[in-house]
Amino acid sequence: MTAAEALDQLAAAPDPLLDDLKQLIIDGSAGEERSQQRDLGPSEVGHPCLRKLALGLIHAPKVNVYDDPLPSVVGTGAHAQLEEFARRANARLGRTRWLPETRVTIRQGLAGTCDLVDLDSATVIDWKFPGQSKMSTYTNHGPSEQYRRQAHLYGRGMRNIGIPIERVGIAFMPRGGQMKHAHLWTEPYSDAVVDETLTRIDTAMALMWDLQVDDKPENWSLIPTKPVDCFVCPYNRRSPDSPLQCDGKTTTAKVAAAQ
Repeated sequence: MTAAEALDQLAAAPDPLLDDLKQLIIDGSAGEERSQQRDLGPSEVGHPCLRKLALGLIHAPKVNVYDDPLPSVVGTGAHAQLEEFARRANARLGRTRWLPETRVTIRQGLAGTCDLVDLDSATVIDWKFPGQSKMSTYTNHGPSEQYRRQAHLYGRGMRNIGIPIERVGIAFMPRGGQMKHAHLWTEPYSDAVVDETLTRIDTAMALMWDLQVDDKPENWSLIPTKPVDCFVCPYNRRSPDSPLQCDGKTTTAKVAAAQ
């Protein structure tokens, strides 16, 4: 058999071991703490779509499940490694400059883990590991609204435990690139951004109450939507067959008409 024939045979019959390796990752990731999280955390409540936020608050059934765990696995592994690097840096310094992986509470019912705090500059830092196209977007245009609000929420959480945060930042590390392409975005910490985000949570809850969605599920369609990355939204379906699903079209609130 020639080398070319051997390559053709391999192309025609993929090694079944690959499927086993993929399943190993899928099964292993299903047991991770992040994948089992039920309550919404800082990374989710800042999303600009109010209906997605409301559906998340009631733990609505997910119909559009993004079932490729590899990006999450890579991100989780990187977070763990960077936590260890921060601890090593403190040991070399002989003092605590970096606070890695700190659990914080923003308010009752809303908590999360802050990736890193630089005590020297009083800066909250959130690690992100985007792909190439997203990396370019964040470098040129800054973070998404969701990411920005997440960083400020962690700032509030750290302040709640007595850490005087002055800035929030997102360190974008290219998942498929090199550190020379890394990008750090920062801005002053803002109580106003946090208060606006928390108000959106309260607004979503008030809308569900006013619209009586438990007794009138058809009123879910009256909660406004703002299509952003709908292809990964767990409640998105092109042709919904339940009031708890969304086709991703923009809507506005019509609360008065539903009462």
